[in-house]
Amino acid sequence: MNRFMVRGLLVVGVLWGGYFLYQRTGPVPATPAGLERLDSLLREAIEAELAHVRGLRRSREAWLRVARMYEANALFVEAIRCYERILERWPDEARAAYHLGCSLEREGDLVRAREAMETAVALDPDYPGAWDRLASWSLDLGELDRAAEALELRRALASDDPTLGYLEVRLALGRRDHARALALIEERELSSEPYGQHLLALALRQAGDLRAAEKAHALGKGTRLRFSDPWTMEMMGLQRGYAAMGRTAGRMLQSGHHEKAIPLLEKVVAYDPEDARSLNMLGVGYMEQGDLARALELFERVLAVDPRHHDGSINYARTVVSLGTARAELLGRAEERLQAALERRPSEPAGWRAMASLEERGGRIETAIEALDRVAQLEPAATDVRLKAAYLLVGQGRHDESLERFRALAGEAPELLEARMGELTALVLAERKEEARRVLEELRGESVDPARMAKLKASIERLPWGRPGLVSRGGATPARSPRCPWR
Repeated sequence: MNRFMVRGLLVVGVLWGGYFLYQRTGPVPATPAGLERLDSLLREAIEAELAHVRGLRRSREAWLRVARMYEANALFVEAIRCYERILERWPDEARAAYHLGCSLEREGDLVRAREAMETAVALDPDYPGAWDRLASWSLDLGELDRAAEALELRRALASDDPTLGYLEVRLALGRRDHARALALIEERELSSEPYGQHLLALALRQAGDLRAAEKAHALGKGTRLRFSDPWTMEMMGLQRGYAAMGRTAGRMLQSGHHEKAIPLLEKVVAYDPEDARSLNMLGVGYMEQGDLARALELFERVLAVDPRHHDGSINYARTVVSLGTARAELLGRAEERLQAALERRPSEPAGWRAMASLEERGGRIETAIEALDRVAQLEPAATDVRLKAAYLLVGQGRHDESLERFRALAGEAPELLEARMGELTALVLAERKEEARRVLEELRGESVDPARMAKLKASIERLPWGRPGLVSRGGATPARSPRCPWR
């Protein structure tokens, strides 16, 4: 009996030994070029994965994990090689074909990317994310019939996904069917998202409504379709290194989770104290948290590393304004840096907004209004800056000009009640009682602040009848101080 057990154990041992020997023979994934130049966290993670796959050279899961780690950390050339080797050894691996397509697209080879994605859907036709990308890339290549076929098969899997709606609108736009595109946007309520506004702008432009298209473009400018699927979320979990940590923190800042982003960014700048991008993001985090002194210190570090850093210059000026400081040298330095940034990039609305705040803080109202007007030119849909400029004119006692602006804005955007309230405020300060009472009556029943309306009504009742309004002409300021207590 014991002899049989010994022989059995020997057989098992030989089999296990053969298995381990089998796993340790064969090719391994290539080591990335310049591995020693990667940051320490990413380098250590890659070395650990390569060490793991050397012991499991014939394991497709080990190969896939290495390839996905390369892809997740933007090492696309190495990822493509890995996925191609996987498909050579395991031709039925749909995940490798899918990620090969994604990596090729990131490298700019859209034709090969589409071919790889066609392989992926042939191997696994039930994965919606692959059909989404196949349709999107076919649209990018101008092959509308292939895109329509992919969308039809995608719709059979899940018809209520917003991604499908965006792609259907793109197909309608590709066919120059703006009526269908506009109907889809309204039916699926896609305009509530920035990318939906981008598509709305394209549809309106096709329809010839250039004014409405310009407003939609301002809301959707720079956006792109973001795919969301389980495999994509899995890739985010494989990101390593300080660069990935910084990207994660950036997404947290964009979603408003500043308290979570700050600790990550502190680690990144501790690793690389001259990482201007991360220093700037950390400053934004502290600024949003209300720690303006710490934010200002970080923006100063950004500009010490890179004096031409655009966002750092704008954020430095914004922080100086928010601090409410009266220090002339600090205000002067902020204006100098902001002016240099705007000379380099004069089409940056955020910069002109910061300049308007800075000029207003310095008491230079005329140049503040000019900066706000510049923002309005760059962002036609930004009604807030037009309101601000009109109220600054009210504060200057230039009531005719402010009324003209408020009325023009109310005509363009009737739903913007603040424009009518601004008109009413200017009429009261100009002591134009009859016109003020008429506007007050028109606003009755609207959703406005009752306390504010009561103050305006009381002020109107105190105005004398028949007295000419104190309306400025040619920019002259009336003797009376035009205080505006209802704002």
